[in-house]
Amino acid sequence: MTDTPALAVTLKRRLEAAANVVTEAQRAVEAGEQVDLSGLEREVDEICTGLGGLPAGAGGDIRLALVILMDDLERLTAALTAAHHKLVDDMGGLSARQRATKAYGQPQE
Repeated sequence: MTDTPALAVTLKRRLEAAANVVTEAQRAVEAGEQVDLSGLEREVDEICTGLGGLPAGAGGDIRLALVILMDDLERLTAALTAAHHKLVDDMGGLSARQRATKAYGQPQE
């Protein structure tokens, strides 16, 4: 039999840890650094599976941690989207410079 209070505490801690990973990833993206989120999806899947093992109404404190994680994921999505748009713009500018170089020759130094 599952110890519901212990499971709830464990899931809340895991949600908080996942939120910290997402917050750190957002900071890294905004700083122009690469991020590795490969383990995050698996962790969230495992948390969700654990949540399914809780009886109805047992998730009081967990609900807030889950909402915080969802908000953090939305902010990370926005940061990743902004970084993607910047990269596309930068690549477009590079392409324009490359076309100009080909058309007019190498720049003089």
